[in-house]
Amino acid sequence: MDSRTHEWDIQELCRRAGVSSRTLRHYDAVGLLEPTRTGLDGRRHYDADAVARLQQILVLRDLGMPLLEIREALAQPGTEVHRLERLVERLQAEQHRLGAQIHAVRHTLQARRDGRSPTMEVMMDGFDAQHKEEVIERWGEESYQRSIAWWTSKTYQEQLKLRREAEDLIARWQQAAAEDGDPRGELGQALAAEQILWLRQMPGTSMESEEQAGRRRYVECLAHMYVDDERFAATYGGQRGARFVRDTLLAHLEERPQL
Repeated sequence: MDSRTHEWDIQELCRRAGVSSRTLRHYDAVGLLEPTRTGLDGRRHYDADAVARLQQILVLRDLGMPLLEIREALAQPGTEVHRLERLVERLQAEQHRLGAQIHAVRHTLQARRDGRSPTMEVMMDGFDAQHKEEVIERWGEESYQRSIAWWTSKTYQEQLKLRREAEDLIARWQQAAAEDGDPRGELGQALAAEQILWLRQMPGTSMESEEQAGRRRYVECLAHMYVDDERFAATYGGQRGARFVRDTLLAHLEERPQL
């Protein structure tokens, strides 16, 4: 029989999906999932389209999305193919997060076995859910998903290389702030140019915009955030280092009309 016309009764669907009949009835009551038809005996039946919708509901639920938000998400304009593509991106992001957590726990385990002290940055990799929420709030869900998809497309060695490049750039910012401290100096402006090149390789941000104004606003916003957010400030060695980065980037924007 063609799977597109095949139907499953509620008991069979519950068994295969690992949910209760009460759950499916609740999904119907809140407007999430209607049965394809109800038989004369009152038994509910679901076709392949309904099962595909249930799949999306269960995945989004497991990702922590409330049912009412799931209903709104599934009601958004767009084809089912587009929704499934977005769902795959979310699952890949979750896969990356879990992979990072596994790597972090293994790092801690091996360090304990070797009698070493585990590294804080590695131990906490994959656990910063607050960072995810802040990125989505500031830049939007699509930007977050695109950046995660870009990151997860990298091999472990490529990710490690990018991390080391970022750490090296931060270390040189800290050194310049301590030894030079001139935002308009040659060293500071070279670092600003390098920082902007680094930002331009990251997808899902305004640096991809064809408009100069959008790119400049993005850099300006980040420059101020380095000082206003204590976590960013700590990355650059405290407020003194963060102010140096901010002032250097802003001076770079003043002196260069094109990014």
